[in-house]
Amino acid sequence: MTHRFSSLAEAGAFHPERPGGARAVVDPLDDLSDYLFWLLWLSSNIVINGGIGQSLMGIVEILKQVNDKKTTKYIREVLSMLFYFTQQSQDLLEQRLSKQPKFLVTMSAYKTFAIAGFGTTGALFAKHFAQNKENGLKWKVLSRSITKPELQEAASQGAELTAVDYDSQTSLINALQGVDVVLSALRDGGLEEVQLNLARAAKAAGVKLFVPSEYGRNTLGITEPYLISKANTHALLKALNLPYALFFTGLWPSLVLEPAYGSAVGINFDAGKFSLFGDGTEPLSWTAPEDFAPFVYHLLTTLQPSQLENAVFQIEGDRKSFKQIIALWEKKTGRKADIHERSEEEIQAYINAQETELLRFIPRQWQHGGMRVGNESNKLWPEWNPKNSKWEDLLA
Repeated sequence: MTHRFSSLAEAGAFHPERPGGARAVVDPLDDLSDYLFWLLWLSSNIVINGGIGQSLMGIVEILKQVNDKKTTKYIREVLSMLFYFTQQSQDLLEQRLSKQPKFLVTMSAYKTFAIAGFGTTGALFAKHFAQNKENGLKWKVLSRSITKPELQEAASQGAELTAVDYDSQTSLINALQGVDVVLSALRDGGLEEVQLNLARAAKAAGVKLFVPSEYGRNTLGITEPYLISKANTHALLKALNLPYALFFTGLWPSLVLEPAYGSAVGINFDAGKFSLFGDGTEPLSWTAPEDFAPFVYHLLTTLQPSQLENAVFQIEGDRKSFKQIIALWEKKTGRKADIHERSEEEIQAYINAQETELLRFIPRQWQHGGMRVGNESNKLWPEWNPKNSKWEDLLA
């Protein structure tokens, strides 16, 4: 979003640290160094992500929006000071920029996004685009049917709805024309062919970055039948030479908190009964969709393409073993948990009795810590607050 000012005095109203707040109208030329800081605030993303050269170009573009005759006189002084200042005071600059106000917009390298699938994850992605309209990004939702109430609500918040036939390359290619990034939120049952079709169409349409549906354990080199479709997607993206970004987030807390899911794997918080696969001491990664969706959005709209292309991001809202979670539950409720540690024979019998690949997959993953992804990428957004993933809060 670009503001056009009729004078530098009017522009001064947008300086966040002026006495009187953002509404204080002053002449920033009274203090050229302070004016410099104002310019740096407006171009903060360019300075941080693009270096000094790009920051200079960014300042010039901003100055073009100021229609005041006195401006030309000061351009050289401002740019000269900017170069000197960024060379000599980079640490101070970054400290000041870290306090940037919320009204500053993101300078995303990507401008148009397509969300494929509109379940829990897809809806959350659309929500974050809608909440950040000031960034000037465009987003569309691809769906077989666009008449669903939840999709119509997304449209009312700014999403473009596009009906597609996932079995038709022509339909998908047409839908992806002009799209920079594809965000796949397709569910596991739709990954065997649908996501592969989507990737092929993305390549044909000139999409710049493909984000496949992951948001669970690290699936690099995976061979288990339940997740083999994800490995197939990785292989296709590499074969197509289509840049991709993978986001691994561990377990969703809802998998054990919701009674319908929890009871299927032996976790019952209401009854206080817990049947564990093994001794339950392996730490596992936990990240709720409500927390990883804004994280993914943030990285896609702030990092440079070179930081995103063919990159793997591992984020973690919390790390707890089942024994730690149960101990928290006992502390919160004042009740004594009924814990059963399944033996090897019992675990194998459970696996053999299951009809779905998911329930055959879970036991060994939980037993041996396969759902631990790590938090190496958390540092990319220090302000991230995964409040929906912290077991101390979830069991409150």
